[in-house]
Amino acid sequence: MRYGWMMVALGLAGCAAQPDTAALATVPKAYDYRCEDGSHLNVVFEENHAVVTQHDGKVLVLPQMPSGSGTRYATPRYELRGKDKDATWTVGRKLAVDCRAER
Repeated sequence: MRYGWMMVALGLAGCAAQPDTAALATVPKAYDYRCEDGSHLNVVFEENHAVVTQHDGKVLVLPQMPSGSGTRYATPRYELRGKDKDATWTVGRKLAVDCRAER
């Protein structure tokens, strides 16, 4: 009988030690990007959107969009594409600017 209680206690302890993976998956990730044109962006990636703070302090919320490779967040005027530490930032009809995360 003593062995049976020990197995139950170990089983319960093992269940309690498991992390809440759903909570971990929703933790926002923040990155600082330095761009080739001298500007910088602070980007917080959330579950289905990115919050971008431009170097002038303007804050934008870009919804996540389908992407063939990497990530893409966009509105009709702004677009942030990225893969790993590299990103491309586009405003309106201007040429895209290459940026790199410094974290």
